[in-house]
Amino acid sequence: MTNLINFIVFFLLISAIHYYLLFSSKRTLNILKKYFNKVVLFIIFLLIFSAYLYKQQAIDVFLFSTVGELLRNKIDVYWYDSDHNMYPFFPFLLILFAGLDWIADVVSIVNFMFLVKLTLLLPLFFLASWIKTKSKNKLLMLEFLTSPITYGVIFYHGQIDIFLMAFFVLSMNQLLENKLTPKSILSISLNYFASVASKTWSILFAPIIWWFYKKSWQIYAIFFLVAGLLFANIFGYTRYVFGSSIRTVLPAILKPGGQIGNWGFLYILPQLQAFVMEYKLLVYGALLAIGYLIVLSRKLSFWKTITLFIFWMYVVAIHWAVQYAFWILPFMLIYKKWIGVKLSNLYLAVFNIYVFLNYVDLSSEGQIFGKDIVNVLGLVIWIMTIYIFYKLTKKNQSLLQ
Repeated sequence: MTNLINFIVFFLLISAIHYYLLFSSKRTLNILKKYFNKVVLFIIFLLIFSAYLYKQQAIDVFLFSTVGELLRNKIDVYWYDSDHNMYPFFPFLLILFAGLDWIADVVSIVNFMFLVKLTLLLPLFFLASWIKTKSKNKLLMLEFLTSPITYGVIFYHGQIDIFLMAFFVLSMNQLLENKLTPKSILSISLNYFASVASKTWSILFAPIIWWFYKKSWQIYAIFFLVAGLLFANIFGYTRYVFGSSIRTVLPAILKPGGQIGNWGFLYILPQLQAFVMEYKLLVYGALLAIGYLIVLSRKLSFWKTITLFIFWMYVVAIHWAVQYAFWILPFMLIYKKWIGVKLSNLYLAVFNIYVFLNYVDLSSEGQIFGKDIVNVLGLVIWIMTIYIFYKLTKKNQSLLQ
């Protein structure tokens, strides 16, 4: 009950600050800009303090403590987790989790989950700074830091999707802004590798990257290096732990996360679930290929193409989890005017409620709202996503004409 109360109090407090920033007068906003650094520090302190108060540890993220302990003892995580439900990722972040697990054992006043959330501050601040720089708007950085989605996914749940996003943005910024020299190619490759190795789904951006740089031999060098680094990560892991092999690790990496049947077209048409699961690779491949054809035909800028493709990923998602709400957040804040300010705010507001309902159920260790209410609200968001995707494709089609 204490964790539930803590979550509700801090979620509502963070939400109040967020919407105060969103709808403040120009005079108030000017004052905030004047004391910007102090406001940022206060928000970060508040986020850290709220994370420290949580004693309940979200089971899916707390499992990273188990895999960290296994690595410390040189036991093969992927053999131990034969169903691949604990850690269906590359072994890249296992070293981090092993280190945090060791610290939690040594320093008894902090738990593993709190340490995970502290490590997420660095990629969080990087993304927040990127939003500020990209949009040339300090207040959007504050909106991102105080977003209820950011709070729920990062500082309550402790999800690591932010590592993937931060490394991806860093690598693509280097690709877009720098002359491709051997040094920059290596740096881009390392950061994109870190993104894919943190959580595998950012590999889905590779066709878009290739499309924008297909006439440059350097992009092939980058993809080659990334593939080599991913193989080296697996191979090095299998040499470090006892009795592991590449064929033990690969099935876990290729397994998609998230639940099935609680989002999108499979929620509306549950009778398709058996067919989709039987031919999942073929179905996903076809849906993603359609998405690539649509978004690349719009001839948008790189980051707008990525934004539009994430909307498509939401539309066709077979597997779904609440933390996926975080994927679109940085891009929606940057491209509010392109999407439509009122529509963006409404969409994110509904997503905020969806996150709240999910995490109230999680923090109460029960079903206060129930799956039906949560899933129906998810259906509303899914329909809104289809509308936004359609609106953006038609808008830019008319502009091209």
